[in-house]
Amino acid sequence: MSKNRPDIKNLAVNLSWHVKDEDNHSHYEIDSAAFLLTMNGKTRDDQGFVFYNNPAGGNGAIHHSVDHDRGGEQITIDLAHLPQDICRIAFSITIHSAETKGQNFGQIDKVRVAVCNRDTQEVLLQYEVSEQFMVETALVPAELYLHNGAWKFNAIGSGFKGGLEALCNNFGIEVEPDNAAVAPEPLIVNLSKISLLKIGGWY
Repeated sequence: MSKNRPDIKNLAVNLSWHVKDEDNHSHYEIDSAAFLLTMNGKTRDDQGFVFYNNPAGGNGAIHHSVDHDRGGEQITIDLAHLPQDICRIAFSITIHSAETKGQNFGQIDKVRVAVCNRDTQEVLLQYEVSEQFMVETALVPAELYLHNGAWKFNAIGSGFKGGLEALCNNFGIEVEPDNAAVAPEPLIVNLSKISLLKIGGWY
């Protein structure tokens, strides 16, 4: 991407999806996240995990937000200000409390990733996950990675069991279990141990 378009410094990664059961659409709580990874495939600290309860990371170079216009979520990236040791950015989509509710990505389709030039809104590339899932509750649809000084796009489309907690553990983030007895404060992020707990309709 950046080799052919060195003028592009600011990206907007739009992630969207569709719940097949439209009558019960509101019962599905789906979220996206970005993991900022070093050469060892792990985050260097909790700021390398950007999601609804920690919406900025990478020294302020990456921001997560809800994309109301497109019905999904957006992750913006300032390539010029990323920490120098970050060489991969993996994007994920997960279903909150999927195991408890009996939900999985077999009930979700039209998972799309669109990478745009944030300055001009030009769509640089789009990818729709075509794989079929039956029991998976977390999905890594794509990633950006640095190779020979240029940022490239990799379409992955891999599903995982265990939801966001399993992905966090895989990428080196310690999380508290999704358990209502863990933490009483819904909007406080403890960056030494990030909570995935949802309380009273808020994260």
